[in-house]
Amino acid sequence: MIIRDNTVLSSFAHIDKLNILPRLFGEVIIPESVYSEGVLTAKKSERVERIKRSVAERRIKVLKPTERDTDVAKRLPKTLGFGERYTIALGISKRCLIATDELKPRKVAKELWLDTIGTIGIVRLAHKMKLIDRDELKKVVKKLRDILYFTEELEKWVLTASE
Repeated sequence: MIIRDNTVLSSFAHIDKLNILPRLFGEVIIPESVYSEGVLTAKKSERVERIKRSVAERRIKVLKPTERDTDVAKRLPKTLGFGERYTIALGISKRCLIATDELKPRKVAKELWLDTIGTIGIVRLAHKMKLIDRDELKKVVKKLRDILYFTEELEKWVLTASE
């Protein structure tokens, strides 16, 4: 099981690889707040349509937080976005991996003993698990450069996954 925030959700929709996540992690969850932010209030786009399709096809489950999750989210730093707080709160209640690319929520999650992974780490794992081949890996990394900032060192790390 993995819980994703909006950055990772959007990244995988952008590269049209939302199908990879259930194959790697089984159940894929996003908090209701992430769905609202990434789909309901977002401008119409192919990215948004891909997310809607994945939810309709039940490859992504939108989860309404419990009262306890809401209490936890409210106690998290207000410097985090609404979706980030709920992603962490659900990660705590479900005791599972959370996916985010943002540094602040990663730091808070680690302080709370949650395991985290980002888009680049997931792409590397997908390649190692043979869900995408070397040529596709290069294409995906190139597409991600359009929407994410990552260092050359991190790019080399992901591209050397098959070595």
